[in-house]
Amino acid sequence: MDLWLIFDVAVVAIFAFCVIFAYKRGFMKSSYTIISLIATIALVFVFRAPFEEFIEQSALGQNIRENITLQVGKTAEEQAEGADTAEVSESMGFPKFLQDSIQKQAGAAADTAADFVNSVSQSVTTSIIQLIAVVLLFVIIRIAVFIVLKVLDALFKLPVLNFVNKTAGILVGILNALLLIYIISAAILLFAPVDKLTQVQDAMEHTYIAHYFYDNNILMKLFM
Repeated sequence: MDLWLIFDVAVVAIFAFCVIFAYKRGFMKSSYTIISLIATIALVFVFRAPFEEFIEQSALGQNIRENITLQVGKTAEEQAEGADTAEVSESMGFPKFLQDSIQKQAGAAADTAADFVNSVSQSVTTSIIQLIAVVLLFVIIRIAVFIVLKVLDALFKLPVLNFVNKTAGILVGILNALLLIYIISAAILLFAPVDKLTQVQDAMEHTYIAHYFYDNNILMKLFM
């Protein structure tokens, strides 16, 4: 099966599973993910700066930066002399939103492939740290909210409220599917080998559905 077809089938499967699963569970049992997401976003905005600084100074941050710099440097060397940031970032297979972010961060000071190495390394490293923050806070908040929703779920098992509970669960399923797809898209970008990103980008360009989420990752745009 072609890679682009796998991406599209995966998107459809995720939507189908999340909607059916959320309908069966009902709104109260399914909505804690969305509530957790809202709380996570708020907490990330509050604690993002000190958390990023801590990770950047840690061994993990240094290791990420060194690996990214090495891969970016190899790509930059392969470009023609005088290649600009846009050409190098595009050749590496980054999705459109990350190319735009790199261009924005690089500004006029990074118009050559040499300057690009430092600017893109910083950009990608920061993106990885931000994703780690979202995941960690998401897990912590889900545990806290789970207890509260358990109590509310007992109330929504009453006959009249049960129908409303299951119908509203469909909407939650759609939102959960979007969240999961955006997280997977971000994971593909941030953790796939850099030299394989061009292959991923080529496959995405042939998809009917998946490329909308990969090139326009709303979750990543919130923190970049």
